[in-house]
Amino acid sequence: MAGMGDLFTRFAMAPRRAPPDTGAGTSRRLDRRAFLGCALCAAALAVRPARAEQIVPGVDRLFLKRIDYPDERHVIVLAEVDYAPGALLPRHIHPGVESSYMAAGFGTLAMDGHADLLVPARQGFQVPAALPHSFRAGVEGARIVANYVVEKDKPLSTWVP
Repeated sequence: MAGMGDLFTRFAMAPRRAPPDTGAGTSRRLDRRAFLGCALCAAALAVRPARAEQIVPGVDRLFLKRIDYPDERHVIVLAEVDYAPGALLPRHIHPGVESSYMAAGFGTLAMDGHADLLVPARQGFQVPAALPHSFRAGVEGARIVANYVVEKDKPLSTWVP
């Protein structure tokens, strides 16, 4: 059985044949090389990883999905947030509810008016809209998958003193 390299070489480097005369002027058919070039570009774009943004040192957020909420005033945002060991995400608020799942590691969630909550892996938590809160990752770091239902024209989060 031929390897992928051999198959690629035979397909892409095969001599071009003139397209059949259709009687309608120039043919608009793609030749194999042009088709392969388009296919390779499309595949490269499809598997290109999205870039995470650094919120603060040691805390990176990657937006996974964003869709409009049925009421047309809100949006649902799904994000993955990675914390380095001991990293702190300072006090902030969201203009809507945050529902999160601790995918890996553990950390401490501090919410105004509530006792600190130690959140281990495989546990979920929710933060009400506009409630100041912070999060500190444990010694192994943490990975949180967060779902936000927030007002459309407002920033996802705002720092608070």
